[in-house]
Amino acid sequence: MRVGQRTTLGLHYDQLLQESNAQLEEHVAQRTAELETANRLKDEFLAMISHELRTPLTGVLSLSELLQEQVAGRREDRGWGT
Repeated sequence: MRVGQRTTLGLHYDQLLQESNAQLEEHVAQRTAELETANRLKDEFLAMISHELRTPLTGVLSLSELLQEQVAGRREDRGWGT
């Protein structure tokens, strides 16, 4: 193989490597955008589910506390202590 052929092959491989790197960078950028979208949707979903669960649970917790206070009050009225 002559020197000129090696130089031509080297340039060809450099060009292939640059094209391959450009394709990989494009793929990474596309995948990153997809993952950012998925992450945003996940955050929105969790926020919505958290709110949907918290709203009825607040009422349940309030009612539970009220019942506990009533039971504790009855114990004190009867002299049983808490």
